[in-house]
Amino acid sequence: MSITISEICKQWGCSRTTVMKGIAHEKLIGEKDKDGKWVFEVDNVIRWRGNPKSSQPSAEEQVQQAVERPAPDTSQDAVIKAKDDMIALLQSQLDKKDEQLKTAQDTLQTKLLEDQRRDEESQKGFFGKLFS
Repeated sequence: MSITISEICKQWGCSRTTVMKGIAHEKLIGEKDKDGKWVFEVDNVIRWRGNPKSSQPSAEEQVQQAVERPAPDTSQDAVIKAKDDMIALLQSQLDKKDEQLKTAQDTLQTKLLEDQRRDEESQKGFFGKLFS
């Protein structure tokens, strides 16, 4: 099925300039008919721009579909229990990470103190090292 530039502009909500740029950059493949007008296969246009905007539901239609969609068959208690389980899992992971951070902090503090002692010892002269 062939489609013209004006039909592309209407259905995809783009300008004639955009279509011509697509042709110029070889993103949109088409050919001229016997009257010299550009015509395109719909598949090529979809490959270039995606589905036409006219076939996509509007925001209002999407909201209406969401309202009309039936609620899933889960009870509130099951949802609350699942959330409580997730909270407990996240809390345990957080506690584990806090412990890891504390251990890393203690290790870094110990290494810093050791480095400071080495620096102090290296700054002492011969007699300072001898009598300390």
